[in-house]
Amino acid sequence: MQRAPDPSRATAPVRAIVLDIEGTTGSLDHVQDVLFPYARARLATWLAAHRGTAQWQGTLDEVAAQAGAARGEAGALALLEGWSDTST
Repeated sequence: MQRAPDPSRATAPVRAIVLDIEGTTGSLDHVQDVLFPYARARLATWLAAHRGTAQWQGTLDEVAAQAGAARGEAGALALLEGWSDTST
């Protein structure tokens, strides 16, 4: 069995924790039918509310990296919505 890393030895502060919950803590149907639509409905509002911040720029940069090209806020939103739609 592998030991978990010692958090006191972290070299950078933790910024996020990603959990894979599909089928683990709840049903896959709940994730697809409730959580995905909940997040999708709030994407545009989140982007607008965080416009110009480091979080916003980081999100656009990550979407551009995943897509292979920079697309700006509108393009990032369209990609995120499309990815959300094809994840169900």
